[in-house]
Amino acid sequence: TGQGMAIVANKHKGIYACVVDDIFSAERAKIINNANIITLGGWITAPYVGTQIVDAYLAMEFTQKMEERKEFLTNSFNQVKVLEEENFA
Repeated sequence: TGQGMAIVANKHKGIYACVVDDIFSAERAKIINNANIITLGGWITAPYVGTQIVDAYLAMEFTQKMEERKEFLTNSFNQVKVLEEENFA
């Protein structure tokens, strides 16, 4: 399902992994969450669909298409980095 990979990846400092099942969630993982890793379920994602999902993710940038929320998203991500510094010290 990709769940286990995301759990393990997120145990490491600087990793922001999201499980994605479709193009929409892959795009939003990057646009909203600034995910630097996406995981997909090998048993539930067909290879062709998987490549489309990855291509969609790679085509996005953090806050892209979210100009009205850019400041909020950027500030939120910076708060996450502060928490990360405190908890991974």
